[in-house]
Amino acid sequence: MRGVIAKNTKGFKPGDAKRLAEEIKRSLKGAPVSVRVASGHVEISARGVDEDDLKRVVREIVGDIMDVIKGGEGLADYVAFIDMERYWEAHEALEAVWSKDRDPYLQVLILAAAALAKAQEGMKEAALRIARRAEDLQRRLEYEIVDMDCLRREVERVFAGLRGMLRDCIKI
Repeated sequence: MRGVIAKNTKGFKPGDAKRLAEEIKRSLKGAPVSVRVASGHVEISARGVDEDDLKRVVREIVGDIMDVIKGGEGLADYVAFIDMERYWEAHEALEAVWSKDRDPYLQVLILAAAALAKAQEGMKEAALRIARRAEDLQRRLEYEIVDMDCLRREVERVFAGLRGMLRDCIKI
């Protein structure tokens, strides 16, 4: 298991991600933990942790478990994950395909999802840097696959704890 998705019933915002990660890490005796806060859920990834321990700690600190992080592969999974604001999983779903053929259009989509995942981690400047990398790459391509002004607005929205709408920025 890669991690869990918990309901965001306590009103957490992306700015709370670092504090939540530290609290969960302490409760798991120092295990590496990543936290991403979406409008309706909180994603918690942890390595080297017993699944039952992770679920118990997350229930105590964050709230009820909605799902586990399963991963996926391909464009259909990417779209499904972005529609659920699960940007890290979306990023990973396309990265598996991109690693085989290095399609730069897929890389732009991967970077767009990664930018919003960073915003969910409360790392706005890192999110904007990743969005700029996507824009720089896209400038070298024949077609525009992501509306970059829209992506920057989405970084701001997600960082503010609002529902992300990345699909509205994608031109496929």
